Amino acid sequence: TPPAPVTTPPVTTPPATTPATAPATTTPPVTTPPATTPPATTPPATTPTTTPATTPVTTLPPVTASFTISAVQRSAAVVNGQFRLQITVTNTGASAVNGMQLDVPLPTGASFLRAQAAGAPLVTLVSAFAPGWSCVGNVSCTAPELLPGQSSVVELTLAVSSSAPASITLTPGISAPAGATVISSPITVSVAAIADLLVAETERGALRIIGNTVVTCSDRSPNCADARAGNATGSNLDHYSYAMQYVNTAGGKFNSSSALLTLSGTSSKAYLVWAGDLDQGGPAPSPKEFDKVTFTTPSGTATVTADVWRNFDSAVAVNSGMYAAYADVTSLVTASGNYSVANLQTALGVGSFGGWSLIVIDHDASLPERFITVTAPLAVITSESKTWLSFNVAVPQPMVNATGALVAVGFEGDRGLPADRVSLSGFVVSNPFQSKILGKREPAFENSLGTDVVDVVTSGMNGSQLTFSATSTDDRVIIPLVAVALDL
Repeated sequence: TPPAPVTTPPVTTPPATTPATAPATTTPPVTTPPATTPPATTPPATTPTTTPATTPVTTLPPVTASFTISAVQRSAAVVNGQFRLQITVTNTGASAVNGMQLDVPLPTGASFLRAQAAGAPLVTLVSAFAPGWSCVGNVSCTAPELLPGQSSVVELTLAVSSSAPASITLTPGISAPAGATVISSPITVSVAAIADLLVAETERGALRIIGNTVVTCSDRSPNCADARAGNATGSNLDHYSYAMQYVNTAGGKFNSSSALLTLSGTSSKAYLVWAGDLDQGGPAPSPKEFDKVTFTTPSGTATVTADVWRNFDSAVAVNSGMYAAYADVTSLVTASGNYSVANLQTALGVGSFGGWSLIVIDHDASLPERFITVTAPLAVITSESKTWLSFNVAVPQPMVNATGALVAVGFEGDRGLPADRVSLSGFVVSNPFQSKILGKREPAFENSLGTDVVDVVTSGMNGSQLTFSATSTDDRVIIPLVAVALDL
């Protein structure tokens, strides 16, 4: 039994282990610094994630630029005239393009005139996000940044030479950036010819026309006052019923008259036309001077000599009979105001006539874009020979109830002979040549007795041809100048 108490002391061993556990509790502070070590090793873990991001930038080739180009003919192309071409460039690629260069190689028969829309320098951009186009040469146009999915529009005005063929083909392309993928189709432009063409252009602007007579019926004629007022009837309205006298309201040597020109923009082209009868009941004051008139503008007075003239009595000596003449007076017509013509050669017999007109192309950026033509046929329409005057031009887009303007100058037209007419692609004016002049002028007779200034707004024009014609079945009318403006 004594050994049993000897074994009791080992029971105290657990307290001895208690100090052993105390060092174990001091271990966590020791292990805490190692716990901070893993974050220190984290940066190497980020290295592989940055490597894939830099690899595509440095190893893949640049993205190829991609474009589509479409060209539309805006107005008719005429030999010795101008037409408008609208080109749209679209960035179909995935990135912006800087320094884009559009090329439009021109074939024989066309030349670059300008890249311009009225009121804007060089090129008009339909898309406001791509300003800054500039065009040079034959033809290269450059533009700054073009963003992906966006388009920019440039309009080119091209001049057509006298040797142009019946059609010309243009193929726009992109030369910068190099290697760009480009989808572009050629455009073929039909070229028309208009006899006696002076101008064919596409501009924002309008036609302005004024004029007046330099003769009237004699004050001694019983029906003269009623004829001037347009109140007479039948043949008493016609110049063939009266002996003429001069009017001289603007300081001429023997005749003169004036009219007010109002421009909304700037004069681009101006033509002065005049006509008379050199031997009707006696000679004109100086028949050999028929090709000259005195022209007074707001800036001064000048003698104008005809560029072209025509005598309509081929059986008579060259300086006798009825004639018409015109001159380019663009340099003299620069502002609104009173314009007058004096010393116009015409006789004073029964049935004589004499008058003038001024046709001006007025450029104004606030007005619609129009295809404008001026022609100088110096022609006669008559009832005897059923002669008629006409021209036609193919338009690039068919007209559907199109609008515009028609102006014409006529001489020898009679109010009592109403069977003359003019038409423009379905729009008809009956009896336009009835000795009528609109606008403020001096003298301001309702019936001019032989001079017509036709100025009408046209509407309801249809078809693929812009066609003008003038006919008469009971009168003889001299038509020196005709002008047309078609709204685009």
